[in-house]
Amino acid sequence: MAAKLIRMPSGRTIQSSCIGAGLALASAPKDNVALSDVNLAGLVEDSAVPHSELAIHVSAAGREIIKASCDRQLRYCHIVYEKPTGECGYTHGLAGEVLSDDWRKQFRDLLGLKEG
Repeated sequence: MAAKLIRMPSGRTIQSSCIGAGLALASAPKDNVALSDVNLAGLVEDSAVPHSELAIHVSAAGREIIKASCDRQLRYCHIVYEKPTGECGYTHGLAGEVLSDDWRKQFRDLLGLKEG
């Protein structure tokens, strides 16, 4: 079944699959820290999900990250990413499996963590 376009109160339209992915992201632990592509505009060059075994398995590798939520030690993250069809997907895993280096750097800076 194809995703439907939904008009938000702001007037912006989004794919219905993005709502489901957003709800899955919302189920992440409440003390997680979240960032979105809007927050990081101009701060990151690489927003692509890395080509990890996990990302390849769920067809997320190379897709653009839209939003991410990570624990405060930056070990485990949940992400929403854009599919080639314009729909959204959701997956979760170790930070290095689902976040680009640029996104991990932004999370480290936000959380006051040292690289490593």
